[in-house]
Amino acid sequence: MGQHVLRPVLTAALALGSLLGAPATSAATSTAAAPDVCVAASEATADGRPQVAVGLVDASRAAPPPEDVASGSTTTTTTGEDGTVTQETVESVVPTPSETLCAAELRHARAAIDASATLADQARALTPEGGTDGATSSWRDALAVAEQALALDGANATALEIQKAATAALESPAQQVGSSWSTFVDDHLAPLGPPAVAAGVVLLFWAVVARLLTPSTLHWPRLRPWQRRVLPVAGWTLATGSALLLTSGVSFAAGSWRVVLAGAVTGVAGTLAVATWLATRLRLSVEVVGDDGSQRAASAGHVVALLSEMGAERPRGLEAPVGTDVTALSGGVLQELPQGRLVQPLVKLVQGAFGATPWRVLVHEEAHDVSVVITRNGRAAGSAVVTPRLLGQMGSDPADLHPGIAAAVLTTLARHHTGFDGLCGATSWRSLALQHAASSPGRSNRRRTELLSQAVGADPENWLAQLALTNAVYRTSHEGRAPAYLRWLDRFIDHTSWDGDRPRAGFETLRLRAMYTRAAVTVNEQFESTGGACGPLTPSHRTPVLKLWDELAEEPSASAGQLVNTLRGASLGMYLRCLPLEQPVEQPLVIRSRGAVVTLPEEVPEGIDDLAEVLAVIPLSPSGHYNLGCYFASRATPPTAEDLKQATAHFVVADCRPSSRATMASDPVLGTYRRTDAYRVTFGAAPHDAVLALARLAPFRARLTALGLTTTDLLVRTPVDELAATLDVPRTVARSLLDLAALDAAVPAGLDAVRHDVADALDGVGLRTVKGVRCARRHARDAAVGAVRTRLERLALTEESITTSTAAVARWLRTQAPQSTSP
Repeated sequence: MGQHVLRPVLTAALALGSLLGAPATSAATSTAAAPDVCVAASEATADGRPQVAVGLVDASRAAPPPEDVASGSTTTTTTGEDGTVTQETVESVVPTPSETLCAAELRHARAAIDASATLADQARALTPEGGTDGATSSWRDALAVAEQALALDGANATALEIQKAATAALESPAQQVGSSWSTFVDDHLAPLGPPAVAAGVVLLFWAVVARLLTPSTLHWPRLRPWQRRVLPVAGWTLATGSALLLTSGVSFAAGSWRVVLAGAVTGVAGTLAVATWLATRLRLSVEVVGDDGSQRAASAGHVVALLSEMGAERPRGLEAPVGTDVTALSGGVLQELPQGRLVQPLVKLVQGAFGATPWRVLVHEEAHDVSVVITRNGRAAGSAVVTPRLLGQMGSDPADLHPGIAAAVLTTLARHHTGFDGLCGATSWRSLALQHAASSPGRSNRRRTELLSQAVGADPENWLAQLALTNAVYRTSHEGRAPAYLRWLDRFIDHTSWDGDRPRAGFETLRLRAMYTRAAVTVNEQFESTGGACGPLTPSHRTPVLKLWDELAEEPSASAGQLVNTLRGASLGMYLRCLPLEQPVEQPLVIRSRGAVVTLPEEVPEGIDDLAEVLAVIPLSPSGHYNLGCYFASRATPPTAEDLKQATAHFVVADCRPSSRATMASDPVLGTYRRTDAYRVTFGAAPHDAVLALARLAPFRARLTALGLTTTDLLVRTPVDELAATLDVPRTVARSLLDLAALDAAVPAGLDAVRHDVADALDGVGLRTVKGVRCARRHARDAAVGAVRTRLERLALTEESITTSTAAVARWLRTQAPQSTSP
């Protein structure tokens, strides 16, 4: 039965009981206040609050009795059987209203309490505690009975407990979470509202003060990475603690000044820490405007890309650095201002208000130069005017000057932040820009050398440019410069080391490049000094290689990992040349890379399969494949068939580099390999496929092709005057071209596959006409045969084909010469 049904019935029943059980003296003893108390008690009981009704009645009865309540005595005279008269005086007390006040209402309330307790016991019997199985139906019945008990007495603790347990058992998981959260909010969070608001206001005050302090100076401390991480945590923790102390200190009656003082001191310390963190954040925005004041988004994107290339990418370059070794601008440091008339001012306002981006780069592009102003927290920190002349350029396109802008930004940031040691001593933005331009792809060695010379001249302390310049001067030549280059590298490695073995900060990767170059030049020097003889390195030539591997074996840093792995792969072939070692090592040399530990071999490997474990840790770059191919191609004299197979397989992979074939053609280590069929067939040039491929006819190929003069026969039949007019050349030149075509036609039929190459070789040694061939003396014919062989050795031909073709040319030349001209 629901509460809305029980209450009227209960009220009527209790009222009837009160009327039947009320004493006759009740009305007589009522006071003027009695009806009010009784009515309130009756209403409380009817409303399911009988305990409140009992409390009201008990409180009223405990009040002092009224002063007009009388007390007296009654004398009773009794006559005994013997005639004796006895008088007995009895003190009579008139009952006070407090003793009989609301007796019916009190019984009514107590009856409701007892009935509620009975129902609560019945509800408990329906729960698992009472022995049921805890089914949903049992919980539902227990909830109904508990609600009946609460309808009689809403303060029944047992019924309330059962109601809560039943409700929780019948709720879904989502409802349980909602109920728990509501309880938590009501019990714990809601009381914290006012003090939390006060603490938030104090914290906001400290944050505003910290922001206002950021432009106070340009020279903030240069924080290390760990300090950048700790400072904001410490600052905001102190500021929050200050807000809590100040908020709580105001409510203390005694000793509050100590709490307030502690809060103020903590707040000042936290504010200074937060201000330092805000002012020293490495965040940068770039904005580019034209001379007409318009925003240039493409130019801004180009500057950001250059900054990322020069200051965020991992170290690149095997022997000479490509760009810089700085990685400090990685990780969301660089930002472009968004375009849009509404969005851009809003972003500027937010950045200025919150100090989210302390550094701002404003670039102004004009017709012939570019200027840049770099500010930090609104203060000017650097500026530069970049012109084509300063960067050694002939053009005036503003985009060509953007490397100067990026270099100016990097050198400015390096004066105020740590993490820019990868500039390796460079302080001049012009030197840095020239060195970056020299490392751009597509530069000829001569142009690269010119730019690097200007870079070193602008800043001799720019060791990036110093190493690159020396490499460009010495490494491209094999004319006895190795000793001088090795001496320079020794001095450089000593200069970039502490105590001879530990690299200076920022020079780690640059020093590794120098050590790799020293090892490579040492290996080449041995082959040059021995005339290309194969075999392991001598003890003196092993030392630079083993020192390099001592450095490469350690786990690299995150930024240098890619370069270190590239150097490991590139120098693996050099390490293998050191085997077998003269003395067994006490501790085997191991490689640590990405958690893996692999021991380097101590014996000469039979083949590439023996290096599988090492190569699984050291992925080979094209340079690594090239050097490993050099190892297999030159470790034995003559190289075995298996070694040639291994070497060729590695050279095929390395051939993806544009410079690989040119390097193979001049590398002193590959002198023997270049004379093998494996080299010539795989990497030799294809024979000329047409007469127009001859050196002297090639400049006219397009015009002759347009006229249909593409074969030897057609050229030979062309009149000399017509050819001269067609090519717009003198008659003598036209005559020499026709003579060359006739020479090409005179080459014997057995040499058709290399006909054009034979004619080109003869033309190169001065036998330019058929008549010249016939009149040649023996020494001229021998020279021609040698030139033909040299030419054929550069083609994709086997040794047998070269020998056969050379012999055929020699026989042909002898048959062309008259007997009178032979000695």
